[in-house]
Amino acid sequence: MEFVLALEKPCLAHIHGDPENPQQANGHALTVTSHLLVLSPQPLSSPPSPELLNEACAKAPASILDRLLTLSTNLAVEGEVTPAQAWNRIRCQPQFDRLKADGLRAFTRKLGTAAKCHG
Repeated sequence: MEFVLALEKPCLAHIHGDPENPQQANGHALTVTSHLLVLSPQPLSSPPSPELLNEACAKAPASILDRLLTLSTNLAVEGEVTPAQAWNRIRCQPQFDRLKADGLRAFTRKLGTAAKCHG
């Protein structure tokens, strides 16, 4: 989940939508961040703190990623992938089990520079 959360960073500052128009849909309901915020016992803040997300991540069911992956086929912009799809592509690689945590973090940082919000 940490990988997907890292790619969702462009959305963090506005994950709760437009405070001036709170009834307007914002397109972030299908993010890991939104799911984790719902599971959090603490009040929601905008943007959510990394500590809050890490705490919720530790308690979150892995099925969140599976559901988001299933729904992602309806969300992706042509030629792009959602964070859940990116994670699925990585974990489906034949040598995934050889991937070290440091290597994945470095890759996540590089990939994160290309991440953008379609909110």
